[in-house]
Amino acid sequence: MSEIIGLPEGALQQRSGDRIYVFFPIYFYDKNAKKGLRGKQKRRYIGTVVDGVFVPNKFYKDNPNYSRTQMRNDVKTLRNPWEQVYSIVDLSHSLEEGMPVFPGDPAPSVKRLRDFSRDGYRLTQLTAGMHLGTHVDAPSHLIDKGAPISAYGCEQFVGSAVVADCTGLAPGSEIPASVLEAHSGILDKIDFVILRTGWDAHWNTETYLRHPVPSAELCHALSALHLKGVGLDTCSPDHADSAQLPRHRTLLNQGESVIIENLCNLQALPAGPFTFICLPLKLIDAEASVTRAVAIISDVD
Repeated sequence: MSEIIGLPEGALQQRSGDRIYVFFPIYFYDKNAKKGLRGKQKRRYIGTVVDGVFVPNKFYKDNPNYSRTQMRNDVKTLRNPWEQVYSIVDLSHSLEEGMPVFPGDPAPSVKRLRDFSRDGYRLTQLTAGMHLGTHVDAPSHLIDKGAPISAYGCEQFVGSAVVADCTGLAPGSEIPASVLEAHSGILDKIDFVILRTGWDAHWNTETYLRHPVPSAELCHALSALHLKGVGLDTCSPDHADSAQLPRHRTLLNQGESVIIENLCNLQALPAGPFTFICLPLKLIDAEASVTRAVAIISDVD
């Protein structure tokens, strides 16, 4: 291995495969230890050696002069620098019998086939269309030779996202392209744009089907970004009575993008960016799939 550059004095190394992980040893007194043991060692991760070069983690990089003595003194109060600190926001509607479905779609059936008191275990059967609740539309939904859900790897459904504020619009109105202006500086780095109309508040009411829709200009602007997907807190990017579904076709972008419909709880999200996940079921040749969509928001500034 070539010379390690910038490895802190006194650091410990631990090899795993072709990587070397670097730690500071911290010794602290354990009053509950057995007789003869004057202390125990605690390791605090500070970085990784990659191709002979020390790559510090974020905490150590931001605090390059943080000494082993300081770390030992502060060990009881410092947040572990390699600990992931984040919160998860559930963006999905619950699936249950009697839930609303898009007009013409099959209603879900949820049956308990085996009961614990009778059979000693539980087994539930769900019968439903794949455009149920919070779900992902693949290009094959409306494009003849478009890709089905199973054509994509998991990476298609995970990425950075921003929320475009589209609240305050009247039922059936169009969402202008200007809603993207607040994120104009970072849109070229974003994987998903989520349109928040606030319409999830009307879930399971007649008003839910009279939602605002993205204007043709907005759809073309989103398509031009070559996103992984566009999310909405409505049942469709088109009007509920639309026959040709032109907005669907534009957003599906001839196979580049997916559409995530019936999201909810978008008011709990920051404007962005944050990590968005909408993994579908691994259904062969399916044009859509239900999903448990979530946002992962860092709690560290």
